[in-house]
Amino acid sequence: LWIEAASYEFFGFTNPDTGEVYGGGSMQGARVLMQRGLRINIASQDLWIQYFCLELHYIQKLRGRREILQLSSQKDSEEMFFTDAPIPTIVYKNAIDAIPCDVSFRMKFLDICSSFPQTDKIEQVITKSIEDDFSNKPEAWIAKAMYVAEKEKSQKNNDGKDIRTGFIVVHSESYQQPSKKQRISKSLPVLKILKEAVKMLPIGDMYLRAIQYARLYMNQNPETQDDIQKFVDKLFDEIDFDNLTSELIIEQSAYLAAYGRVEKAIQCCKDFLMSNPKDIPASLQMAKLLKINLEIPEAIAELRRCLNHVPLNDPHYMKVLLEFFGAMLGSECPLSELKTIFEKILLLAPNNNPTFESIFGVGSVAEACLRYLHKSSDKEAIKGAICAVVESSTYCDCAKDKSGREIEMMVVFFEKASNELSASRSDKHRDRIIYRLFDKAIHFFKGCDPDLSDIYRE
Repeated sequence: LWIEAASYEFFGFTNPDTGEVYGGGSMQGARVLMQRGLRINIASQDLWIQYFCLELHYIQKLRGRREILQLSSQKDSEEMFFTDAPIPTIVYKNAIDAIPCDVSFRMKFLDICSSFPQTDKIEQVITKSIEDDFSNKPEAWIAKAMYVAEKEKSQKNNDGKDIRTGFIVVHSESYQQPSKKQRISKSLPVLKILKEAVKMLPIGDMYLRAIQYARLYMNQNPETQDDIQKFVDKLFDEIDFDNLTSELIIEQSAYLAAYGRVEKAIQCCKDFLMSNPKDIPASLQMAKLLKINLEIPEAIAELRRCLNHVPLNDPHYMKVLLEFFGAMLGSECPLSELKTIFEKILLLAPNNNPTFESIFGVGSVAEACLRYLHKSSDKEAIKGAICAVVESSTYCDCAKDKSGREIEMMVVFFEKASNELSASRSDKHRDRIIYRLFDKAIHFFKGCDPDLSDIYRE
């Protein structure tokens, strides 16, 4: 509303039927309206950008008037008004004081400058402010790349139409998809920014963000696949060993595996783990790749190695243990070894109970309980599995702090355990286990499903 009102003050309104022009010509009125709007909405990006654009329109209007009247500037100060654009510069500086941490906001001012002549000096001010404030921030470089990508997208959708919003008029020619030859001869604007980013900030986090965004951009623009793959391969080759992190190794191995280079991805993880044997994310990634490559014994060996290197109090220890248990369930592992691992899981469960998307199908303690019950073949093994859960652990004392998925798994566990015990021959030992199982179920579901709790009570 403020922008439209100020636009009326400056440009006026042309009646499309009669061609008559109403209002317009008042720079003072337009300024007053924009300044009032900004006092009320100081964090409005649109208002700041439109106000900046208004001041550039005014300079252009005065410049045009001078040329028409064939006036020559007698004073240096008058010439500086046209070349240095002092008022738009002040508007820009006030804008970034009000909105200091948004690099894409500053990029919009550069775009506005490109629509007006002789804005070199103010463009230098804007560019320098971006370099001074954001050159050491990876997220700012990515925001810059995202802004350029969004601009490309809007050009594709514009169909050559001029669009005016307030004081901004976007002149656009019809977008034409560049040929493969053109793409090779001229680098993609997004890649130029990402190349500059890793050059200015050669740290692990910058490389990681640049690679992740390049891959995202490729997924959104499939025609750029060849260029992006070459760029990403080059970035991985450039990374210094000191800048390698588990996040980078995971990203690299996932990228290689996505394009069928699983063996190389596994080797990357191995090389990294040689010098970082306690890195759990890298170890889990290697186990995942080994599973993809159908090397299950090697995956089990890697998870076992990781468990031997990581202390029990590590917050990620349980995740590795559950993955190891899941991998062992799918192997020819003796039931006695599975029992030992399962008891260890139950022992640690009260203080460490993660829920995650598992590589080997055991992403929670509840899932481990259910899978172990399914694995138990004879009646005694089934009783042992149920006893371990309801007597040797406090995991199923209540449903508090458990995820919806865990509760669903425990519903199935209690139902299956109940059915298995009911189907076996009655004796004191079996009856005691059933009583204990139902008692646990009553307390477990009391807080999340009272109806189910009542069923077990009955």
